[in-house]
Amino acid sequence: MRVLSFCLIVFFIFSTVKGSRAQQDPVDLYISNSVETTGTIGNLEIKVNNFSDILSFQASINWDPDLLVFVGVTDFGIKDFGDDNFGTSDADKGHVRFAWEPSDAISLSIDDSSTLFIVQFEFISAQPQKVPVSFTDITSDPAFPIEFANSEHEILGVNTHDGSITFFDEITALEELYHAGINIYPNPFVKSINISNDEGKLDFIQVLNIHGEKINEIYNIKNKFIDLHLSGSSDGVYLINISKNGKLFTRKVVKIPSK
Repeated sequence: MRVLSFCLIVFFIFSTVKGSRAQQDPVDLYISNSVETTGTIGNLEIKVNNFSDILSFQASINWDPDLLVFVGVTDFGIKDFGDDNFGTSDADKGHVRFAWEPSDAISLSIDDSSTLFIVQFEFISAQPQKVPVSFTDITSDPAFPIEFANSEHEILGVNTHDGSITFFDEITALEELYHAGINIYPNPFVKSINISNDEGKLDFIQVLNIHGEKINEIYNIKNKFIDLHLSGSSDGVYLINISKNGKLFTRKVVKIPSK
């Protein structure tokens, strides 16, 4: 009876552990957003959450080849991961594959928001715009599925989150702002941005960080002068979007540390 009870306990523990592995949280695989000036190389970070006890993975990224040219990959964030892990033969079609498995066959866990790698693009369109980059496999035959496996060789769930890279013409933007009677200063700035408008009326003002995330916005502005405080924001590059009479204007500004 004691032997039977012991066996039942062992079976229960084994079943519980196995069940918990089967219910391992899905991996989050996502592409950051980026804002770049035309004429420069754009960088997009490929990042992960819930990267725990991972033994192997494979996926692919896709984009419109009429708008972006693949330049390369860099800044690899995990061991045994480099240029040789990428299949770039279809890069001219807007498709690059990547796969990873550690040489020592030991699974890996890394912190949330860790970067797997950075992919670099050159913008080739005449008109600045926002270009989506996704994980959807739209060109391979047969398809190259997204798969992550743990040390038990179980295939895990994966949540993918697409991103984008936005290019804009900074010189043209300055000229358009001047002719619209809008002035944004100082640049660089320390705590706040001043925005003046000769007509005293704007549809909205939006502030985006370098990843394209909205951090502030104001609507229905009826003042000729706006003092936009950003003292609580991190130092770095920001985009100011201003809409006046239905037309959108964009200006890149830089926040620097106070002395």
